Amino acid sequence: MAFVFSNVLTKMASIEVVCYKYKPLKNKEFPLKIRICKDRKTKYINLNVSTKPEHWVS
Repeated sequence: MAFVFSNVLTKMASIEVVCYKYKPLKNKEFPLKIRICKDRKTKYINLNVSTKPEHWVS
């Protein structure tokens, strides 16, 4: 009796906090967002926190 494995793989997601430098705010600061990458799709969630670029260490 042979067992056949299906194409079901555990799907992992990559999660990190990023300084979103593509759209500066009116006060010249950049918003911090959570970036979630899963199944080659990216989603950003705003944290409602901003920082100056010189204070962000990547």
